[in-house]
Amino acid sequence: MAIILDGTDGGLDITQAALNGLDDLNAPGYIGPRDPMGTHNFVIWGAGANPYTAGVNIGPHAATDMSGIIYLPKSPYVSDGNSSPSFTGSAFFQTMTVKGGGNGQQVFKWVCNLTAVAGQPYDGGLIR
Repeated sequence: MAIILDGTDGGLDITQAALNGLDDLNAPGYIGPRDPMGTHNFVIWGAGANPYTAGVNIGPHAATDMSGIIYLPKSPYVSDGNSSPSFTGSAFFQTMTVKGGGNGQQVFKWVCNLTAVAGQPYDGGLIR
């Protein structure tokens, strides 16, 4: 699954987004559903000749839980200080701002060598 955004799209609010884009976030030997959210290989792409430049907003008391690749290199990320979004994988934004003190916890977990397409060892990235 991929969401492709460009310069004609408006702001993106992912306050309640729950999407799993990785094959498996479970420990080795785990027996059970491997992709419980059913959104295998999730990607948000906003680069290219007319990149997405509108913001990504996370509101207060967010339930955001996203894994996979989020590639919005020209888009600012703005989060409320009382939110606790969780991102696992690879998240690229132009800038990141947390507004207000709050007691939220912004969680970003990196997955090494995560790519959307990997045909050969030297290949990678998103092909659209």
